[in-house]
Amino acid sequence: MIIDAITPPLWTDDSYRIVPVECCDAVIEVKSNITVAELEKSWRAVVSKRGSNMRIAGE
Repeated sequence: MIIDAITPPLWTDDSYRIVPVECCDAVIEVKSNITVAELEKSWRAVVSKRGSNMRIAGE
């Protein structure tokens, strides 16, 4: 996650941190293999969460 460093987390542990959703700027998922279909699925998820006018080329 990419978070606002100014706002303190609600909970911190050795392996995870809970932050308010307002403080989360981005979430990154690392994949060892990716297909075109999986990339398109991930991009659609980003667009739906951001509510922006981003588009997949050709659509």
